[in-house]
Amino acid sequence: MFKKIIENEKTEKYYPICISIIIVIIYMVKTPNKILYPKNFENLLSALLTIQSVFIGFLGVTLTILLSLKDEKIVRYIYKYKSKKLLSKYFKYPLMIGFMSLIWTISMFYLKEYDEYYFFNTTNINNGKIFLGVLLFIMVYFILLSFRVIDIIFNIVFVEENKCNLREKRLDDIAAEKLNDDFKK
Repeated sequence: MFKKIIENEKTEKYYPICISIIIVIIYMVKTPNKILYPKNFENLLSALLTIQSVFIGFLGVTLTILLSLKDEKIVRYIYKYKSKKLLSKYFKYPLMIGFMSLIWTISMFYLKEYDEYYFFNTTNINNGKIFLGVLLFIMVYFILLSFRVIDIIFNIVFVEENKCNLREKRLDDIAAEKLNDDFKK
């Protein structure tokens, strides 16, 4: 079912940001305004840094794999009939957001000291809740963008050969019919 939802181009383009925003809104509404960090928060941040680094490395490797397949029939089809610019954006955004999430996660080691202060004195929300909300948004957004790229790469690698030859095959069928008509006369 999820596959059918994201087949639409607009949906595929915007679902990472929309889902990230919805999750952060749920987080902001459901958690208390004064939030305390867990005891092993540094271990959690270290694990997040590791996960982010693995995802960024995986994206780099998939980009290298795609470039090595540049002469393959399937990649030529994508470059010819699909938007090459869109594909480059689909790789660029998760890499940029991935590096932003690395920087934010590293800064969380130091921002933890300011969690007892309040975000704008007029609100009753402490900085810890805001910092964790930003971290949650960046992480969910990065994971969804990475998932989109991984899904595209899997579709490229495992696509059936006859799907990428649709136009060529149709031209061959038309040419065959024309030849049959010529021979019948």
